[in-house]
Amino acid sequence: MPLSFHKMHANGDDFVIVDSRNSANPITSAMARQLGDRHRGIGFNQLAVMLDCDDAAARLMFWNADGSTLDTCGSATRVPRTG
Repeated sequence: MPLSFHKMHANGDDFVIVDSRNSANPITSAMARQLGDRHRGIGFNQLAVMLDCDDAAARLMFWNADGSTLDTCGSATRVPRTG
């Protein structure tokens, strides 16, 4: 299954952003580990997945490269979008 993403950098960290609004969340713990692998995947410090939300433009879900989730990631939300 193809996965569209953006890779961005901020504050010395790198982030992968997946926009899953208007679709099902494709990310699982195993997929986050595979994507986060710097030798065989994309490699990242954190993965941010944009999801649908009833009372805001989007809800964010964050993953670490080891497949664990985290509640917030300030640097990933401040990454400037280019292009």
